[in-house]
Amino acid sequence: MKILLSNKFYYRRGGDCIYMLNLEQLLKAHGHEVAVFAMDSPEFADDRRRLEFFDRLLEAWRRENEQGGNGLFTKCTL
Repeated sequence: MKILLSNKFYYRRGGDCIYMLNLEQLLKAHGHEVAVFAMDSPEFADDRRRLEFFDRLLEAWRRENEQGGNGLFTKCTL
């Protein structure tokens, strides 16, 4: 399954961040494709993988809207 996790920070800052980082690792360990959408941190400034998944999601949304929007992204407003 492809999963997008979203949080304001992508480093160990507080409980919500620690939970998300642990959840990301757990999901990956179970074979899921996980991308993270968060504010950049100097520690992760060169990690573009988390944005690649979002770019693919946005492209799928655009394609669907061009075709009349009858599927998953019909109600999505990106």
